[in-house]
Amino acid sequence: MFFIIYIEDNLLSTTIALEAQNIIYTGFIKYNYKWAFFANTIVVGYLIGDNKYNVIYLDIDNNAKMSKNIHNLLGIISNDSFCVLFKKNDESEYNILFTNNFGNVTNKKKCPIKPETYAINNDYIIISDGNYIYILSFKRNY
Repeated sequence: MFFIIYIEDNLLSTTIALEAQNIIYTGFIKYNYKWAFFANTIVVGYLIGDNKYNVIYLDIDNNAKMSKNIHNLLGIISNDSFCVLFKKNDESEYNILFTNNFGNVTNKKKCPIKPETYAINNDYIIISDGNYIYILSFKRNY
């Protein structure tokens, strides 16, 4: 079990320290990485090639790791029970991918605008491209 013992946030990065069984882990999170935290899972996406991202799901309870490659990843956001990935298709369409903490896609929706700014709560995903706002209503499975 991990305990967060220190967080420092500035304009360029976040420094975090975790403690587990008398061992201190430190991390430096850059803001140019796409990342989220949900259901004791850290999700990090980083660029590995020509618009190709490696997305890693790290379950901090079990130390289980799942990795997958996603082309044209635009963003990652999460709430308490799932993670949402925004990506662009080759046909200039935008997709919203709902994933669980193992990285499996549980639902997929099309988005009519480019997700530049987005927010999530338990009932809605709100997406904006600077000119328009798109609100997606969804039901969580309890």
